[in-house]
Amino acid sequence: MCSSDLSNSVHFTYEKQPSISSISVAAGPTGGGTNITIRGSDLLSVASPASSLRCKFGLQTVVATHISDKAVTCLTPALTIDAHAEIATYSVAVGVSLNGFQFIYAAEQFEYQAPPTVAGASPRVDVLTGGAVVTVSGASFVNGPGVSCKFGVVAVNASFASANRVLCTAPAVLATGTVLVTVSNNGVDYSDRKSVV
Repeated sequence: MCSSDLSNSVHFTYEKQPSISSISVAAGPTGGGTNITIRGSDLLSVASPASSLRCKFGLQTVVATHISDKAVTCLTPALTIDAHAEIATYSVAVGVSLNGFQFIYAAEQFEYQAPPTVAGASPRVDVLTGGAVVTVSGASFVNGPGVSCKFGVVAVNASFASANRVLCTAPAVLATGTVLVTVSNNGVDYSDRKSVV
C-alpha cells in the first residue's frame, strides 16, 4: 500500500456494547441537581475521550464523570417543560453515551417531583437522648422508600402521612442547641425551606 492510500484513511474502532444495570436515585426535584450514579458494564471507552461521556434525561444531555468501567455519575438537569406545572410528577428516560452520539438507556426511568418544602414541626423540643416523634408539616411530600428527615446533619427515616405531613423520630444529640429540620423525598435532596427546632 502506498503512502497516498494511508493519507486518505482514518482509524475506526469497535468496542464492547455498554449496558446499564441500575441508577442510584430514581427520583429528584424538578429544579435538578440530583447526583446520580449509573451502574452497568463496559462504561469506559478506549477510543473516545473522557470529555465525550454524557448522560441524558429525557431530551436533555449533561456532562458525566467516569468512575470506573462499571459506573459513571452525573447531575440531573432542571425540568424545563411546562408539564411539571400541571402534574405532581414527570418521568423521563435515562441514558449514557460514551462517544457523545449513541446512547444506551436504563430500564427504569427518573421521576421529577416538585421539591418538598417545610413549614413547621411539632413538638419543637426534645431531650438529648431524642426519641420524640415529630410531625413535620409542609408541602409536596411523596410516599416512597427515600422519604426522610434531617435534624441538622443527622438523617432519619420518615413515616409518610400525607403530601403535607410526615412523622420523624428525633435522633439523640451530644449537646444542647437548635438545629434545622429538613425533608427529602429521595434521601438525597433535602428541602430548602427549613423549620428550626
